[in-house]
Parts: sequence; C-alpha cells; structure tokens
Amino acid sequence: MKSIIVPVDFSACSDNALELAVNLAREWGGILQLVHVYPSSIHNAEASLLPQNRTSVSSRTRLELMAKKVREKADGAFHVEAHFIRDFVPEGIAFAVKRYQGDIVVMGTHEPDGLEQKWKGTHTSRILDVVNVPVIAVPPDAKTSIPEYLLLAMDDHTDTEGEPFEVMREWKAKLGYGLGAFTIKKTAFNTQASQPEPIALGDDLLDYRDEVDHTNTIQGILHEAAWSDADWLVLIHKKRNPIGKLFHTGVTEHVVASTAIPVLIFRK
Repeated sequence: MKSIIVPVDFSACSDNALELAVNLAREWGGILQLVHVYPSSIHNAEASLLPQNRTSVSSRTRLELMAKKVREKADGAFHVEAHFIRDFVPEGIAFAVKRYQGDIVVMGTHEPDGLEQKWKGTHTSRILDVVNVPVIAVPPDAKTSIPEYLLLAMDDHTDTEGEPFEVMREWKAKLGYGLGAFTIKKTAFNTQASQPEPIALGDDLLDYRDEVDHTNTIQGILHEAAWSDADWLVLIHKKRNPIGKLFHTGVTEHVVASTAIPVLIFRK
C-alpha cells in the first residue's frame, strides 16, 4: 500500500476516518494524502490557482494545520501530504485518486438525506461510482484500531479469483487479520444461522464460510455482522445506472448508513 487518500472536511466524522487512516499508514508505510475538496461552480479540479475568497483561504489554513499535526503523529513512520482541490466532492476525490496514485480511499460516512440522497445518491455511493480503488467507509463512532477480524458478504455470483480477493490476501499477510465470509439465502421465514464450518478458499484466505437464511438481504448482512462481532465488514459494490438509483437505494448504501463498524468496499 503506497498511497492512502483521506478526504477531510474538518468534521468529527472525517476526523474519525483520519484516525483510522493514520493507524493503517503506520502499518503500511507509504504516503497519507489529506484531500480537502472545496465546492466550486467551476468543474475543474485544477482551479485552485484561481483567486480564493476568505472561506477557501481559511480551509487551506486548516488543512495545513491538520497536516502538521498528522506529521507529528507519524514521527517518520510515513509521509503526509495535503491537497486543496476545487470541484464537486466525488469528482474532486476521483481526481485526487488519479493524480496522486491512490491505492485506497478512507472516508467518513457523512451522508445527505431527503431529496438530495434520493436524486444524487449518498456521498459514499457517488464516490464509489467514480473511483476504481477500494473504499473504507468509516462511521462517526467506529473503532479506529487495526482490525483483527473481517467479515465478507458474498453472493452466488461472487468471483473468488477477482481483484478483491487478491487485495485481501495481501492485506491478510500484512495485517494478520482473520477473515470469514457468508452468503445470504433469501427465504420466506428467518431461520437461525448455521454453525460456521472452516473452509479453504484458494490459499486458505477464509477462516470460515457460512450460509445465512434471511427474508431481507440488508438486514441479514447487518445481523450477521453483529452476531459475528466483526471489526470490519467487506462488501462487493455493484454500480447501478442513474434510473436505478432514483427508484431504489442499493445494498451498499443501506448497510453503510446502518452499521456501526467500518465497511471495506470493493467495486465490481
């Protein structure tokens, strides 16, 4: 892991995500990239060269002060860079991922509500649609320590030879976490989860795999995460078209909005 992109908006939510990113950077090394996207009517992420008003200057100052504090925490264990970008939030973050060769995005789950969410989607889903790297969505009160146990939600179409599994093998070797997986089997009535059995997937990536009966996929995922006492939940996100987003909120958005633990999201 060479470059961790951390969007910051100076809220308590993004502060919590930053704390987790700092802990990951200590383990991985590399560069922690602090990115503040200043909303602009000019659709150009390079527009930071334009004259700034007082608010943008204040944001730049806060970003530099934040970077200074993180460098003190790093104490040479990893590098810290700060970037001020003028653009819409998802596009600005996508620009940062590409420009600074981000390997992962660690972000707080500060979500819009009402019509904005229905029409545009949540911040998390909008960013997932425009970046091609894994995203860790961190709830405001989530634990920020290095995870000891991850839980992967799978379906019958999950490709166990795809990029997410290659990344998880690499991280497991580096961080030493346990990894379990489960598949939701939708039924008319909920039944008690079966006793998980150890199973080898590839080179023993999974410590166990389970099948869970539940009437609702989202509730089944949340129930299994709580039952297993996982530190992180892992999801494979499927991108949907704009019409689908307007009339239906996806599994990823629901789970991220409802869980109290970080969610590691890979884009399918």
